[in-house]
Amino acid sequence: NYFEAGISVLDPEVKGKDTSGNQTGDMASDYYFPHAALKIQATEHFSVGLIYDQPFGADAEYSANSAFVENNNILPFQGGTSVTVDTQNLNLLFGYQPNENWNLYAGAVYQTVDGIVLLRGTTYSVFNGYDFKTGEDESVGWLAGVAYQIPEIALKASLTYRSEIDHKINIKEDLSLLGFPGLTSVLTGLGVDASKLAALSVDKKTKITTPQSVNLDLQTGIMANTVAFAN
Repeated sequence: NYFEAGISVLDPEVKGKDTSGNQTGDMASDYYFPHAALKIQATEHFSVGLIYDQPFGADAEYSANSAFVENNNILPFQGGTSVTVDTQNLNLLFGYQPNENWNLYAGAVYQTVDGIVLLRGTTYSVFNGYDFKTGEDESVGWLAGVAYQIPEIALKASLTYRSEIDHKINIKEDLSLLGFPGLTSVLTGLGVDASKLAALSVDKKTKITTPQSVNLDLQTGIMANTVAFAN
């Protein structure tokens, strides 16, 4: 029987200039993703496992005064371009161990995905003010693999394949008509409250596929009380 849990923290820095030379600021946000795994050795040759992780994600937002930020307070949409993607996996595994060295395993993957894209700033022209929101969607895939170990020297090696997972997602798209160049000033000149102009809104479905993967994990003892890892 075995249990582990952990958390990874990502602290990236991505910044530069737009085509007008304005500084974008750091658009890569900090984020974290937890993971946990539980294995129960039900019998001498059969085991059951649960793994939770967050395999894919994105968290980006522009906040400086650049072409990726909208600061015109006449418009109903403000702030910077941003992208958020969250995924979660719950894996149910069944393993067969013919002896202490080999383990063959396979199982199902339950996956959720959720995403938001907000486009802001003059760089998007008529799409300034565009919103894309998915809401959370669930779908299933599968995984399979083989592992080999020699306990006496702390040697472990495993090869795991994960399938693609297709999501048919209900999405909501909104595009403010104020994104059209010059429309705001024309409406203001006519005495129209531009901030109350209705947006184009569409509800429909789209398809998103999260990628397949092959993972090779290696571990070996190299001296007393010291283990080396690679993947």
